[in-house]
Amino acid sequence: MTTTGAAGRKGPGFTLIELMITVVIVSILAAIAYPSYREYVARSRRAEARGVLSELGLFMARRYSEVGCYQDAGADGDCAAGGDNEDPTLPFTTVPKDVTQTTYYNLSLAFPGGNGLTFKLSAAPTGPMAGDKCGTLTLDDQGTWGVTGAAGKAYCIK
Repeated sequence: MTTTGAAGRKGPGFTLIELMITVVIVSILAAIAYPSYREYVARSRRAEARGVLSELGLFMARRYSEVGCYQDAGADGDCAAGGDNEDPTLPFTTVPKDVTQTTYYNLSLAFPGGNGLTFKLSAAPTGPMAGDKCGTLTLDDQGTWGVTGAAGKAYCIK
């Protein structure tokens, strides 16, 4: 003989309504938590890119102290005359530096002044970071941080 409780239920268990309420609550929590998590991951990857750009900025400063300019001075030793195709190569060109991992940023080096006395490092988002709202992170020879594609978004470079 089967016994029923005061509410007319048979034994322990969940009703379909209770199960659906639980599913709705979990779905709402996931809808709130997942975008926050994704933004947290993106911020941590941006922070890593800024750290790597800082490291490369120090690499370029060390080169300047050794050579007298950021580009190679050329055979005549004059930075203004341009280099002799021996411009410095970056010790690494991706973030993270370990090339066996998924790449989040590609790094590049440019000499906008054309005189060997200025440089600009860039970290362009790629892979999972492609389309990032902060765009490309930059650092120049004056230590000035910038972003392209995200004008006015100061939180991108903090």
